[in-house]
Amino acid sequence: MHSLIGLRYIATGCAASPGWQHLVHSVRRRTFDDDGSSTISELASPTGSHGDALYTGDAAFIAAQGDSLIFRTNDTPEGGLITVVLTLSSDKVGELFATDGLEWVRSVVAIESLPEEAHRH
Repeated sequence: MHSLIGLRYIATGCAASPGWQHLVHSVRRRTFDDDGSSTISELASPTGSHGDALYTGDAAFIAAQGDSLIFRTNDTPEGGLITVVLTLSSDKVGELFATDGLEWVRSVVAIESLPEEAHRH
C-alpha cells in the first residue's frame, strides 16, 4: 500500500501525555483526500463542542509495517508535524498512536473506509 487516499476513520482518544490530555475522550474523523491532504473534524469532545473544529494539512505515507500504516501529517491546529501509527485489527477497527516527539495520544479507531489499494489484494 503506497497511498492513504480513501482512508477514513473515527478515532476516540483513550490515553494521552499531559500536554494532550484534552484529546482524551475526544472523537475525531480523519479523511485522506485525492490531493494528498488530510482533514480532521471534531465530532465530540469532553467540553461539549462538536463539528466546529476542522484542521486540514498535508499527509505523507511513510511505510506499511505488518498491519500498521505509518504516516506524517501537519493537520494540527499549530501546523506542527506529527507521526501517526495506525494499527488495523480488522477492516473495521484499529488502534492509533500519534506523537509530535514530545506529546502523544492513543486512540481506538473505527474504520469507515480503507485506501483503494487495500482492496486490490
